[in-house]
Amino acid sequence: MAQFSIPIEDIVDLLGLERSPRNHPGARSIKVHCPFCGHKGYTMDVDVVNCVYHCFHCPEEMQKHTGALDLYSRVRVGQPSYQLDRKEVFRRLCEELGKGKAQSAVNRKSRKEDSNIYPADDTALNAAYRALLQLPYLKLDRKHVENLMRRGLPEEVIRQGNYASTPEGWTIVKRHPCGKKVSDWYWSHGIEEIRKESSVLSRYRWKDVAAGILIADDLLGQGIDLNGIPGFYKITSQRWAFRYDAGMLIPTVSYEGNIVGIQTRRDVPTKKRLRYMTLSSKGLPCGVTTGISRTHVAHSADAISKNTQVYITEGPLKADIVLWHLMEQGLKDVAVIALQGVKNTREIPEIAEKLHESGVRTAYSAFDMDKCGNIAVADADKALRRIFRDSGIEVETVVWDADYAKKKKTELAALADDNHIEFASSGNDFADIGRLAKLLTDRHIEYDARYVNGRKIKNHWRQETKGYDDYLHSLASGIIL
Repeated sequence: MAQFSIPIEDIVDLLGLERSPRNHPGARSIKVHCPFCGHKGYTMDVDVVNCVYHCFHCPEEMQKHTGALDLYSRVRVGQPSYQLDRKEVFRRLCEELGKGKAQSAVNRKSRKEDSNIYPADDTALNAAYRALLQLPYLKLDRKHVENLMRRGLPEEVIRQGNYASTPEGWTIVKRHPCGKKVSDWYWSHGIEEIRKESSVLSRYRWKDVAAGILIADDLLGQGIDLNGIPGFYKITSQRWAFRYDAGMLIPTVSYEGNIVGIQTRRDVPTKKRLRYMTLSSKGLPCGVTTGISRTHVAHSADAISKNTQVYITEGPLKADIVLWHLMEQGLKDVAVIALQGVKNTREIPEIAEKLHESGVRTAYSAFDMDKCGNIAVADADKALRRIFRDSGIEVETVVWDADYAKKKKTELAALADDNHIEFASSGNDFADIGRLAKLLTDRHIEYDARYVNGRKIKNHWRQETKGYDDYLHSLASGIIL
């Protein structure tokens, strides 16, 4: 039989499998109702890139032979296609679709029109990123160790955390055994012109690009496939490179324990004052274009169970720090889920389903306290609660720093009074902060900015120490979750 070429999405629609309304256009996978186990909710994950499916609620024997043709065969005939005449199953499928032999040409055209470049599977991402983080010249340097120690992590924990450092690009080019060879190749093959003409690479120095080539060469030398790995791109048709920024590399770990992404804490923020950047090569040749930002899951036990206390926050590094301090407070079975941005909830429905399957029924929202006064964060927090509730998990709010909350409420109440906005206190300082913020926002009155030497700056929940997690402040104040 010719190579199977019918998109699994066509089969999903043919079989009438109900899609989740939360599916995202262009995503590498979609959620549908499972036609086999009948479990409530959208429990079947359909990988539209690799044309396979998986349902965590189905028995183990149903989780084998899960290709597109098997999905059709199991639903229509009751048996996987490998137990039947695959040519006959394929012929029947084509007839039912009404496309016959023309289907292959149609699908080749549709794939050509899809300009997205999708990530590799999680095992391939894990292999590439672990090899990257273990490159000897990217060993975590002292300044980054001290930065993490100031956040409360002990050095022995830091050394076990798979963090790495990317020094200035010139350092790698100067010290790497192949640095001169790559430099000579760079200048003799017109790479400088490529860099200058690229809207992305023109923001980098030539030695950063050269350092990225050296890193890609070393990984390829280990047999690592860089296709579909965010952060890597082709500088020429034959040569790969790594998008290089000086800073600290922070791994993003999946629910199953695979490293599926990297966040760079830049030593120097961007012009837009951004310091934490998800590693990406979007906009560069062969760079992954979708599904780049992943959700980080840090947990203390080998597996999450009904006894695990689950917290939700923002940022992988923050999750690692909070996990450690929760364990220090005596919680031995705890997990911290970290979004890459409060609105980036693409993976949360699937994670919530897995948590529910493991017996978890309650999770705790542990975003920084600006969730009370930042309307965007508050709205994202509400959306997150709905997603978890749909999976049978209630989300409770974790709050701390009650003394500062009183001061913040007084500040906002005075601003409301100055602008003749009526407000009646409910007695709950945290809730009142949110209500006041909403009232001020509706009237287009700034409440989250202040001026220093004539320059407007963001006034976050705790301006003088923002960036050092609020939870650590709560510990310093003797407030325990």
